[in-house]
Amino acid sequence: MTDHMTIDHEVGKRITAADECALVQAAYARNPASTLLRDRLAVLFNRNDRFAEAIALYAGVDPYTLGFAEVLVLVHAHMALEQPTDTARAADLATVAFEVADEDFQRAAALAARGKAQRRMGATDAAEHSLRQALIHDPHNKDACKRLASLHFDAGAPQRVLDDMAQLDAQGVGHSRHRRWRWRSSARSMPRARRMGGTGSPIAARSPRPPGSTRSMRSMPRLPLNC
Repeated sequence: MTDHMTIDHEVGKRITAADECALVQAAYARNPASTLLRDRLAVLFNRNDRFAEAIALYAGVDPYTLGFAEVLVLVHAHMALEQPTDTARAADLATVAFEVADEDFQRAAALAARGKAQRRMGATDAAEHSLRQALIHDPHNKDACKRLASLHFDAGAPQRVLDDMAQLDAQGVGHSRHRRWRWRSSARSMPRARRMGGTGSPIAARSPRPPGSTRSMRSMPRLPLNC
């Protein structure tokens, strides 16, 4: 009889975001000159909702010396703090991200982020301009689409949303946020009498019974019990 040797091996465990953050933080503490570790740690801080720590990593650093991705990390960190000064800083950094971007999809992402910050600051006209510019650079940018639609929808102008969605339709855009806002705005712009079926009640509640459909048991004639 032949003996077979069995080799057992330990199955690897998936590292959590918190564990990875701790490992990178320890590595960066040993090598603080590494911009690679710094930038990775900033991403992990954001993922773990440690936004102030992500911002602190770039204290004293000229944002124009950073890459697009790193500036956008700072934008998101400042926006997440939801403080007026941080929102204003996020808008400024989004402009920096736009200026250091190399590709149109990056420029669109930067403008979409700036539009979000500007709207939060109450600068709705500036926000609309940023979001429209974002869609010029990249018509498929979902954030710019959603934020522009929301801007008009909340202002009670669903027809403007429909007009914008039609322009995106013509450019071959068909992502889920585009379809969702087109549907919501179509429903909102429909005359109330039509939405309510002309009866004061929703259409679905007043739908006529199809011809030949079965009558309810209550309307059926009662038969003798001894039939």
